[in-house]
Amino acid sequence: MAKVGEIPPGGFKTKDDVGNWLIGQQRDVITVFTARAALRLTTHFALQHPFALSVERDLTNDIILPSFRAISAALCAGVWPDRIAAAAADIAATFTAVTDTDYDSSVFTDAIDTYTAHADTAYAAAYAASTATDAYENEADAIEAYTVNMDTADAAYAAADARAVAGGLDAKRLAELPLWIDGILLGDELNWADLKAQLLALKEDWQVWTNWFDARVKGEPLHQELETARVREPTTSDWRHAAIANAKLQTIIERFAPKPPKEQDVEPQVQGALQFRLDQSGKIDIDPFANVSDLATHPDAIDRHSECTRRTKELQEQIAPLLAGSNSLNNFSDEIDLFQQALGDSIPAIRPGLLIPRGDALRIENTANDQRGPDTDLAPLPEAIALSLKKWVSTYNLMVGLDPVLEKADTAQLGPDARRNLIAPAEGLKFAKAAKEFGVATEDAVAALAEEAKVSPPTPDPKNRNSRRFSESIKNFVRSLVANTAIKSGKWVKENSVKTAGTALAAAAVTGAIAAGTGGALGAPGSLIAIAIYMLSQEEWLLDKFSDNPAMLSVIKQTLDFLKTLPLPRPK
Repeated sequence: MAKVGEIPPGGFKTKDDVGNWLIGQQRDVITVFTARAALRLTTHFALQHPFALSVERDLTNDIILPSFRAISAALCAGVWPDRIAAAAADIAATFTAVTDTDYDSSVFTDAIDTYTAHADTAYAAAYAASTATDAYENEADAIEAYTVNMDTADAAYAAADARAVAGGLDAKRLAELPLWIDGILLGDELNWADLKAQLLALKEDWQVWTNWFDARVKGEPLHQELETARVREPTTSDWRHAAIANAKLQTIIERFAPKPPKEQDVEPQVQGALQFRLDQSGKIDIDPFANVSDLATHPDAIDRHSECTRRTKELQEQIAPLLAGSNSLNNFSDEIDLFQQALGDSIPAIRPGLLIPRGDALRIENTANDQRGPDTDLAPLPEAIALSLKKWVSTYNLMVGLDPVLEKADTAQLGPDARRNLIAPAEGLKFAKAAKEFGVATEDAVAALAEEAKVSPPTPDPKNRNSRRFSESIKNFVRSLVANTAIKSGKWVKENSVKTAGTALAAAAVTGAIAAGTGGALGAPGSLIAIAIYMLSQEEWLLDKFSDNPAMLSVIKQTLDFLKTLPLPRPK
């Protein structure tokens, strides 16, 4: 026999093996260990067939409900013993009395063999809760948590937990491990699926427990405030009626459930950088006319715009006859055409966000032409075109420099925040392109960012206006994304009053829509689902790039916390 506190070389074979190991453990570990064992055994509630919970109401009210409650109390007592010891003791005492009475009651008398597994599992839950109290004189008595006839699978599950403890895990980390560390046997998995389906079919808010069980199966972190509030709920006569007790728990859960932020919580997009809006399908799109109403429209401003238009057309006319056979001139001509589109035929037709990077592209062409010599790969521009380009630059600089809105964008006067935590062009474009692939952003939005990236240095530089402007443009993209998420999340919560444990979406509907690739608005590009999957896949990036902005960081965290409650495929 293995020494006290040690796992036998071949693993656990009997209840005595488990008890012998438990003697050498700390009480908090014993408490969590026995609670996890009892929780796994609750799948045995579905072992005996056929039975219908809708008929055997004593089983749900007197056995299943208090079993779940006793186990939740034990888990909490092991993780936070100072916070809920009294509540756990109350639950343990009440439930032990219940099981002692109900074993001989109508729940079992009609078919004692059929319900033996249920009764034994209920006792296991009661003993698990008792380990959290002073009901036992010593830790060795915790073996009573194994009152069921432990089979090979139960022993293997328990041994996996014991090995985790031997590897250095404390009670809290043990409690947050997946319930079946090495995987669940198909039989137990089907038993739980069967029991879960029957409980939910009763329409008595059993999701407060089935979602809780599923979270333990996955090994999700325990929510201290929610879990302790669940245990602290006073034991009254209502706890003998599942519909009433579960409704109370649902109210508690909703109080602690993550809520989506409101649109007004998201800071506004920064002027002077690219700004974004939603298109008709709900995707993030470039807002090309953002701030156009703020441009100067007095006669001098109109004259400057007219002169810039004339210089631009002059370049177009001069270069047109020379395009055949010259890739460099064709590229230059394309840049001129793009600028003309952003310049428009009047001030109200200017697209400010696009005008600035396209103007910079022509400035860069002018500077590059001045630096071309005999050793460069590209020949200088023809002399007449080079002269016209210099005149264009002077005209453009005058138009932009004398308009307060355009000057702010051109010089990237975006405040001190724009100089911190800059985003490199390649990194920002990767983020935006991923948004397009997820169906969250339009091609035009990505193309506009690509134009900003083109005129920005590859390595971010806080002294470089193009670096600052590109970085703030990407962050405006994120601001639009988070605001869009807030709008769609709030609308969904209002329209879908599905009672779930801290989640705003109906799991069956969402999962089905994702699996089928259909579902109308559920699975459509620009939908909440598309945004949620995308944002969760970019969590680390988002938190890093806004780490210097406490207000936005808080909103982003709140958004991500809410999205994590949705039953969506988790990004790898």
